Amino acid sequence: MSLDFYTDQVPARGENYNGEKAAGYRLIIELDGVKKDTGSGLVAYTDEEYTRWLKSVNTGCVVSVGEYAYQGSHFQGPWCKLGDRVRFQLRGGDLITMDGKYYKVINDEDVFTILGD
Repeated sequence: MSLDFYTDQVPARGENYNGEKAAGYRLIIELDGVKKDTGSGLVAYTDEEYTRWLKSVNTGCVVSVGEYAYQGSHFQGPWCKLGDRVRFQLRGGDLITMDGKYYKVINDEDVFTILGD
């Protein structure tokens, strides 16, 4: 079964974020989602399939940056900023939920690329 991915407009994502704040050198990423509803109110896949997908997503929007992120001798400056859509290390970080949305808490150096709009 294939899942339909969607991304919101970047300015709207994270703009009203009032959840947990990233600590130290970590970032909080709002994960890009999949539409869980077919439009007719029917769920298109099982909870198990959705959980499996959550473990495989590695793109999202930066909603919080820790105060020590991108500081240190091996950084020439920040690799990303609030509101950027990024691709990050798949197996890194911790999956959390807040207000029905899914987020990943990752280390600053786990960001690989900044994605276009």
